[in-house]
Amino acid sequence: MPAPSPSGLVLGTWIDPEGRRTEWSDAEIHPDLETIEHDAGRLESGRILIVEDEHLVALDLQVRLKHMGHQPDVAYSGEEAVQKATQNKFDLLLMDIKLKGALDGIEAAKLIRETFDVPIIYLTAYADNHTLDRARYTEPYGYILKPFQERELKAAIEMALRRHAHDKQRSQQQVLERFLAEASAHMATSLDYRAVARSTAELIVPRYADWCLIHLREAADEVPAFSFTQPSGDDRPVSSPLVDMVERTGRPEMISAIAGTGAYRDAFGPQHVETLRDLGARSLMCVPLVVRDQVLGSLALVSGKTRAHYTASDMAFVEDLARRLAVALDNALLYRRAERAILMRDDVLAVVSHDLRTPLSTILMQAELLSSHDDLGGVGQAIARAAQRMNRLIGDLLDASAINSGQLALEVGTHRADELVHEAAEPFRSMAETRGISLEEVATTEVGTVRCDRDRMLQALSNLIDNALRFTPRGGRVCVAARRDGDGVQLEVLDTGRGIPPDQLPHLFDRFWRGQARRGGAGLGLFITKGIVGAHDSALKVESTVNVGSRFHFTLRAGS
Repeated sequence: MPAPSPSGLVLGTWIDPEGRRTEWSDAEIHPDLETIEHDAGRLESGRILIVEDEHLVALDLQVRLKHMGHQPDVAYSGEEAVQKATQNKFDLLLMDIKLKGALDGIEAAKLIRETFDVPIIYLTAYADNHTLDRARYTEPYGYILKPFQERELKAAIEMALRRHAHDKQRSQQQVLERFLAEASAHMATSLDYRAVARSTAELIVPRYADWCLIHLREAADEVPAFSFTQPSGDDRPVSSPLVDMVERTGRPEMISAIAGTGAYRDAFGPQHVETLRDLGARSLMCVPLVVRDQVLGSLALVSGKTRAHYTASDMAFVEDLARRLAVALDNALLYRRAERAILMRDDVLAVVSHDLRTPLSTILMQAELLSSHDDLGGVGQAIARAAQRMNRLIGDLLDASAINSGQLALEVGTHRADELVHEAAEPFRSMAETRGISLEEVATTEVGTVRCDRDRMLQALSNLIDNALRFTPRGGRVCVAARRDGDGVQLEVLDTGRGIPPDQLPHLFDRFWRGQARRGGAGLGLFITKGIVGAHDSALKVESTVNVGSRFHFTLRAGS
């Protein structure tokens, strides 16, 4: 027996789940009991199974528990305890460790805990370390050593019920967080807003609802109104007073207890009355899908007869889910708009390539005729140069579109690297001489061959040479070279020009980008060059130093 404490009579000994012992006196336990007794009304009375083979002790416990407001039941053996726990739902087990029969209290608790999440308090006169070690594997919510007082028993029960409720809430929260993470992953698997809505609804039902509706409002950019219901998989438009109200006000709505089938019609219109009646709909929630301060649509969930009524915590969970769904749907709609813009751009480019090149050919032909007249030759040549420049610009636009869509066609063959260098540099010889720039070629037959599309590779090298000549001052040097690089051949264009500032290097290959020092052109040359090199499974690289020069290079696969 524990000795009396200085402050009063010892009521008993409490051993916590970790095996730590606490001896409670009246004065020591009184403050905690006051708190528990004050809050006792906030806890529902619990169904408690007493497992005790001493009939008088079991009867005494029944009387005490009824006095506390609980609903007790009794099992007189471990086997009977397992049977009753299987057949009935209990909020707590008061388990004697020493029981007659094949199953003692610890073995019975182990079997019960394998199937049911129910807290257990051991009542025992045995508190040796071996017994505590065995009992600890069943994760008990505490131990009370016999004999004990009613106040001690009450405190232990209330603390166990509270702790279990807290543990259960925390476990449910973890489940919800895992679900939200899983839902976010599902939402990210598609950029089709219909697929996003469908996959989300299929995830929600039946895990957190018996019926689900996802509705998207009609958008100004020709996105029609869209609805999807689960489990029916129906994507027909929905006329729902509740959905209309939530989307108009932007405020969530919850009906915790639906009264009669008339409420089904009032909420979701006549088309879903039969479905909701068959489900035995009990409560519903409808929350707006809001992103960037705009209401995209709404998410509605209904619980059926086999599910508990929705609560405020359920609403908080669904609002979190709705925020994630709204972002996913918004991303899908933005992607759809981007796709439509790309299609429109490609349509414009198709018109440009066909409708503009036809009259451009006529202009070039007439310019050649004008050039043959002595008095109009200069005018004809000027018109021809302008038309040729326009023709090149049209070609650049079409190439940029093909590169951007990954549809740049290549006709790959085996070609001598030194010939590519010469053919790319030769057309610029006159320009270089006029500007007083030395244009050099460094390549020999020993370099060998490369695998490439000849015309596209000449286009890429020409763009690099043209850029180098534009930004190299008189007296400077531009070198076009080919040399062996391991199993491949490296092609490079090097200049002694003004160089590229470091802050401009990250944007150098962006489409339509032109640095402050650049002049003329549409800002597509380097973008196209990078795309051509990339289509050859290579990478265009650049090193540049201001007032020293720049070096562009890439490596192609050597020919056999």
